[in-house]
Amino acid sequence: MSSGLPINWTDDDDVSVKPLNYGWRMALPAGERVLGTGFVRDARYHFSSINPTVVNTNPPNGENWLNEFDYLTSGVGSKLIFDLSNDSLLTDSDRIADGSGVPIAGATGIPVSVYQGGGLLSQPLLAILSAQLSTTIFNKNPFFDANSQPAVPAPPPVAVADPGVTGGHFDVDIYNKGGKVKHTHEYDDKFDVTGVNFLAPSDPEFHVTEVLGPGEPFKILISNQPYSPAVNISYGGLPYENVTKMTTYTTAGLKMADLPQFTSADVTTLKFNMPKNAFEVKDWAGTGDLRVGLMPTETGCVNKDPETTGKVGPAPHKLYRNGALTIQLVKHITGDSEIEMASAAGDPSFGYRIKLSERNSDLIAEYTVFWHHPMKECLGDSGWVKDPPQDLSAPDPSKFETPAPGSQDPPRDVWGTAEGVVVTVEDDPDEDKDKYTIRTTITTYSSGVIVTVKEWLKDDKVKKVEVATFIPTGSGGAGGASSGGNGVSQALAASNVVTGYQQTRNSGKLGRVTWHELLAP
Repeated sequence: MSSGLPINWTDDDDVSVKPLNYGWRMALPAGERVLGTGFVRDARYHFSSINPTVVNTNPPNGENWLNEFDYLTSGVGSKLIFDLSNDSLLTDSDRIADGSGVPIAGATGIPVSVYQGGGLLSQPLLAILSAQLSTTIFNKNPFFDANSQPAVPAPPPVAVADPGVTGGHFDVDIYNKGGKVKHTHEYDDKFDVTGVNFLAPSDPEFHVTEVLGPGEPFKILISNQPYSPAVNISYGGLPYENVTKMTTYTTAGLKMADLPQFTSADVTTLKFNMPKNAFEVKDWAGTGDLRVGLMPTETGCVNKDPETTGKVGPAPHKLYRNGALTIQLVKHITGDSEIEMASAAGDPSFGYRIKLSERNSDLIAEYTVFWHHPMKECLGDSGWVKDPPQDLSAPDPSKFETPAPGSQDPPRDVWGTAEGVVVTVEDDPDEDKDKYTIRTTITTYSSGVIVTVKEWLKDDKVKKVEVATFIPTGSGGAGGASSGGNGVSQALAASNVVTGYQQTRNSGKLGRVTWHELLAP
């Protein structure tokens, strides 16, 4: 939601004290976006928003919402606009109610969005029929049912959100010189993250102290970057940098003596992150190479012993770990003769790695990340492609887990430090026989962001998970809605008589036609 504060268009006396405003913007829920422009009518901005990341029990996936905000401030305003009860009146029954079912007074109780359905819908279209008459045309009108009869707008269906990266999941592995130490399937779905912070991971077994001794010095190597061009890495306290742009590792002539040396106590940052849409096909690197942003492959192609059963990529690069993005921690005394370009063809854009012959002597630990794609093809197989379709199957909520207390996997690392974690457990009040218990974990971050993870458990197994993120104003989004200004309150302390103003706002909702109705015989 937005603040709905008045916009200062004209004050230019002292911009250092009263800076000019150039408009307003609004933070939508994660994954939700606006395609198209909408229109302004009755002093409100009308538009539809879609969240394609929502996976519905029954197809099609996605959510569409009809939204109407004050066009000058993006605020709620002071008047009801949606006849949610479909009784031809704008009354308390059209307000948002509190937990006890009592309508909420003021702007807080005014709904400004109505669920339209799943799939992908177009923006509403304003049809001006005459100077006195106009109507709005939709793909799907939430105020009419499938038989074109007036109806109460349907609530959104119970949906399984697609946590982590949208349209699939990534796996993470950690190895030492003896081989695989830990494999985590669906890491991003399991913890609802988009990367891994190896200094504060959601899964503590991925912490660098699990593979590094106290004070043990190490250096970092990175390889296979061009096949995961959406990934960003931060190490040594440096800001995130895209893996394809890291000149230290993507330029010929790497010298080990030039690489910084760290210990687990002074490395400051060691993490990777990727955008939520990393599985989309794009020119991520800006080189004209259209591909998905993270290497798609099969688990068995990546985590087998690279010296024996491991699956390398095809010529000319013959990529180790089947092209999965690879981060190696190596001994600080590792020499130039003990490393090599990851590409057998000598292409430095694929980074560097320890020679297989030197793993036993110089490798401390190795991390791999890749898109575990359902095509089940390895790089080099005839069926493998660099631009596979997204996996829109619903994730399994029973596999979701609560991140370790204090974890800072992305995106949580951009929210600051976890300052407090509160865990409560109660019986599910909606279950007559108390079949389920609800575990609620509330984490407060230094930026003011609050993440609430609500889990339904049965026999100590998680059966359902809901994650809610509150982003306060000034932290990359906005908190609760505010009033858009003064006006006449409706219902509560007022009569249920529909005013002229209300009629102009309400008649459109009751009499609008849809594309379906226009095409009906």
